[in-house]
Amino acid sequence: MKSHWPRKGRYELFTYLGKTHCFDDPDFRAIPTPKDLCDWINQQNKASWSGLDDGSDVAYYLDPELYMIFKIKWS
Repeated sequence: MKSHWPRKGRYELFTYLGKTHCFDDPDFRAIPTPKDLCDWINQQNKASWSGLDDGSDVAYYLDPELYMIFKIKWS
């Protein structure tokens, strides 16, 4: 049985070829990347997330609470 706890305490969202994936949640199925996903994440409390690099919109690392909000909002 796979764990639903994220690696290093954060869930990784990874965007590739127009789809967003979460490698830390075995129940999450890739979704078409919403056009305003990056803006939404950037508007959240910076203590709740980090990016792969400054200005990158490829990968984000979300705290469990913010990830649950993401999941409710976008899936």
